[in-house]
Amino acid sequence: MASLPHLTARCGSAVTNTEDDWYAKYIATRDISKDELRHSFSEQLGYLEAEVHDLALRVEVSDGFCSACRYMFDNWPSTHPEVPDNDISQDAPTLGSNCSTQPEKKLLRGAKGERGVVLPWLADTASLECATKQGCRSCAFILQCIVEERLLVSYKAIERRLKGIGKPLGLTLVSMKWWEGGSQFLQLSFPGKGFDTLQQTGDYYIEICSGPGKSLKTRYEEFPMSNDTSLSLIAHWTSTCLGTHEDCNQNRALAFPTRLLSLATEPIRLVTTTSWDGRPRYATLSHRWGGRKALCLTHANMSGLESGISADTLSQTFKDAIMIARRAGLRYLWIDSLCIVQGDLGDWSTQSGRMSSVYGGSSLNISASSADRESEGCFLRPEYFSSGFSADITIDGRKERHDFARSSLYANSVTLSKLASRGWVVQEKILSPRTVHCGKEGLFWECKSTMASEFFPGGFHQGPFLGGVEYPLVRRRSSLEIGRRGTLRGNWERTRSWYSACDLTVPGDKLVAIAGVARATHEETGNHYYAGLWRAEMENDLCWFSEDPRERPAYRAPSWSWAAVDGRVGQYHKHGILDKIYASVVSVDVAEESDPFGAVSGGSISLRCAGMLSACVRRRHEKPSPDDIGENRELAVVLGTDHVFGFSPDCLEEPNGADHPATVFFLPVQGGDHFPTARDGKRRSSACKSVTGLVICETGLERGQYRRIGAFNIDPLWDDRATRDSFMRLMDEFGAQVLKERCVRVLEGEDDPDTYLIHVV
Repeated sequence: MASLPHLTARCGSAVTNTEDDWYAKYIATRDISKDELRHSFSEQLGYLEAEVHDLALRVEVSDGFCSACRYMFDNWPSTHPEVPDNDISQDAPTLGSNCSTQPEKKLLRGAKGERGVVLPWLADTASLECATKQGCRSCAFILQCIVEERLLVSYKAIERRLKGIGKPLGLTLVSMKWWEGGSQFLQLSFPGKGFDTLQQTGDYYIEICSGPGKSLKTRYEEFPMSNDTSLSLIAHWTSTCLGTHEDCNQNRALAFPTRLLSLATEPIRLVTTTSWDGRPRYATLSHRWGGRKALCLTHANMSGLESGISADTLSQTFKDAIMIARRAGLRYLWIDSLCIVQGDLGDWSTQSGRMSSVYGGSSLNISASSADRESEGCFLRPEYFSSGFSADITIDGRKERHDFARSSLYANSVTLSKLASRGWVVQEKILSPRTVHCGKEGLFWECKSTMASEFFPGGFHQGPFLGGVEYPLVRRRSSLEIGRRGTLRGNWERTRSWYSACDLTVPGDKLVAIAGVARATHEETGNHYYAGLWRAEMENDLCWFSEDPRERPAYRAPSWSWAAVDGRVGQYHKHGILDKIYASVVSVDVAEESDPFGAVSGGSISLRCAGMLSACVRRRHEKPSPDDIGENRELAVVLGTDHVFGFSPDCLEEPNGADHPATVFFLPVQGGDHFPTARDGKRRSSACKSVTGLVICETGLERGQYRRIGAFNIDPLWDDRATRDSFMRLMDEFGAQVLKERCVRVLEGEDDPDTYLIHVV
């Protein structure tokens, strides 16, 4: 990486050779690290505040945009292959006293056929800040992109040095696209650098996505948006969804919450619903517990809460949720801490088992996405924050509505929020037919039909803006076939991956906190559920692996269940045709505590197997790469040979070494093509076949009884073909004999070779 020399000259000083060298190197450097920028440019920048104040007198904003941004939208260049005419007026408005010259309009080409055009727009950070405070939605968003990358201080420092040596310091934008009809991507330059070519991978720039707008202007396009307008927008989204979205209003026979908070009177009060005949609409709240000791329902205060709950005793998050629910026309609200008796394990067990009904039957789930504690509330967006905007642009005389946002729009608003790391929230989000996320990114709406935000109140096309999606509510329509994309079962692996990486205050709740999704999936498919795995696909479900091995927690699930470990788990054979099963599940026995979808106290599976290899664990000397995500972090030598195979341990080695015994067994479970078909529709060759299975060890309690300690995947995508061939050759030579000596019993077949029964606990 090129190093930028530190520039010590003050504004207005004579230009020295050192400064010329710095400028030449700065302009030539493509790969500029953020850390290096902060190190090289660290002077105080308070003087810029006066410049922002002075600019405020000269920036004009109307209809949500400053004159420079309006000019850009009215003169949006085409990315047609012909070089565009150089038709930009040099008198076109710019932002900032240091940006008096428009960039040259020119066509840029990339190495992979992409093309782009420099936009008729020029600004500096001071003018962006000024226009933002005057209400320009475009400048506010561009400024937020810089802030999001933690580059604002660096940009300002670079601009100061450029100004001090009399060099241009404007930021420029280029619009590019990879294919005709596809979404456009905007690249924002560093100060004074501009674009000579389209930036390539490894170059640093800020990228913005742009796609066709989904809707016309609405009356909710207010910037910055007031809390009152926010409440009106939530009410609009809710009433529209309840009244017009068929997919969001499918009638299901769901149990009604035992208790609710009645919002019809002041003060609010707790009500019991067991004697009710009707089913009034209600809202639910997803939130983080924490902060000062908040009001909770107990047997001691139940009668008092039924008489009335003083607003003074409620946290800010609860007050905001009440205000949102009332504005949305809902007279009842469910909050876990006020509707489940705290300290009563019986009531908690009963109510926690009804989460699929509580959230599934909610008319609106209110998600306090950014609040660390209950005292912070729902409305935490900074005043001039922007995560995107819509604008009418003119291309070749044709007006088009376009949305502008970053690919992280959904992730920042939903899956990367503070609330999203809480394990219980996963099922609250998935089960609710509609959710409004309230946080530092503003309002974000999700239902089964629409995604929208306060910056795109009429909705937006999801394609370019859904980076980092874990589980969007919007799903394709499909029949409820097992494994079909768009169903709960089809999304189970994605749900499990997200959920397993989340935090639980009580680790023993691992299966309980996802039981609502499991119950709804069973109702959708009829598939039977055993400690986190599905019977109809159990061979495939067994082949999970730990992406982030941690110490083994206290027992809460059988070793073959992903719920037995902490940290994110992945799945081997996400894509592929499994045309070979080496071990099949004969039976499953799980000791359930009370709820068939909740906690378990034990469990065993019986497997019919063809063979396995015995091996000796050999520690891996080099430190695993962060990109390993759990794969092949341990090595094992097959006994009696010099063949070495890697595997992914479920947990870190325990201090006494009990977790990784000296002798382990590679038990293949399934195999097949890594990818289903080639582009011509033909099956791929055997060179693309892989084999996946479990790494197990004997429990020492009974003959043929094992526990899982890891998983393996021998795949031509990562290993050469010889590795798989060696493994299968060893299986043919030793596999049956090794298993025969250590099985529960031999299962004789009339036509097939003998197979062997083992138990995994």
